[in-house]
Amino acid sequence: MTFRHIRVAAFISTVFLGLGVYLPFFPLLLSEKSFAPEEVAILVAVPIAAKLIATPAITAALGRFKDRRKGAFVYCLAAAFSFLALSVSDGFLAALICLAVFGAFWNALIPVGDSFALYEVRNSSADYGHIRLWGSLAFIVANLLAGVVIADLDATSGLLLIALLIFSAGATARVLPPPITSSDLTSTRTQAKPRISQDLRDPQFFCVALVAGAIQSSHAMIYTFGSVHWQTLGFSTAEIGSFWAIGVVSEILLFLTAGFFLSRVPSVALIVLGGAFAMVRWWLHPMTTDFVSILVLQLLHGITFGATHFGVQSFISRNRSDAATPGAQAAIVLVSGIFTVATTLVAGVLYREYAAGAFVFMAGLAGLGLLPLLMFFSPKVRDQADQ
Repeated sequence: MTFRHIRVAAFISTVFLGLGVYLPFFPLLLSEKSFAPEEVAILVAVPIAAKLIATPAITAALGRFKDRRKGAFVYCLAAAFSFLALSVSDGFLAALICLAVFGAFWNALIPVGDSFALYEVRNSSADYGHIRLWGSLAFIVANLLAGVVIADLDATSGLLLIALLIFSAGATARVLPPPITSSDLTSTRTQAKPRISQDLRDPQFFCVALVAGAIQSSHAMIYTFGSVHWQTLGFSTAEIGSFWAIGVVSEILLFLTAGFFLSRVPSVALIVLGGAFAMVRWWLHPMTTDFVSILVLQLLHGITFGATHFGVQSFISRNRSDAATPGAQAAIVLVSGIFTVATTLVAGVLYREYAAGAFVFMAGLAGLGLLPLLMFFSPKVRDQADQ
């Protein structure tokens, strides 16, 4: 990796440090504040709703900054200060407001990092997987350390820890590689705003976004109630942290072989692989109650999430220019957000009614999500459509 690539990897890593604490333990911290399961589901869904409403425009707007690094820095600060406000506020309404602002900017940081990484892939022979895997490593470190630390912290201190980690992403945003060339910048400014709607009118792109959104939203149950469920089984926060960490280990293995997949495996095949294994994973989830079985099942995360994510990024890299990438990332965020908001809100009701059995519904969602992709990209269907 060159110094340019290292700087992009550093930004992605610090973003995932915050995510590595937020994702597994935020629902637990909310539960410690005595929010009911339905309220926890709503509060977890609020940042995702903000992702749906505001993040696509915020992500696409990155292309309008004269220096994209400044845009990334501003987004980090906005996310950090809003989460800081959440940590020192009380009440359901205050939490809703803070999380709405937080979600709008926080959810933009991962696609923003991906846009920097894809630029390096196209223009400096970078390996996307080798850049992105550092985010996964940071996520694992955060899972394991937070699993030990969170047990000794109250809810407010735990939230302050997450805010501090988000501030660290702002520091690395300041050392991202130099901005794109002036010719690319002009092209981006003219295309970034309308590109979201243009992408969604592209049947192939819309189909990929739709299916990837369904598969990724099938993770909503484990993101919202995975840690809560494991806690009810008697596992400690340190053990719960290890469950999250082992899943990301399998992501890293996928990213290490990214070069092979990019050159030999079609983007759509990676997404189908992710959806198929998601069906298996969520069907088996209620049956895994011992430590070893949970660890083994969590290894599928590298395929259910990682292969799907990598397939989408590969599709964008192959079918969109540098100038069009922020808009394409924003369109993916929009479609994924619609699915994830709906699934997260439903997750609260399903978990209350069915407990661990609610995960089986996610297997159905992943399976249904695959149908349009398999139909649209079927050679037979495509041949008939061309006649």
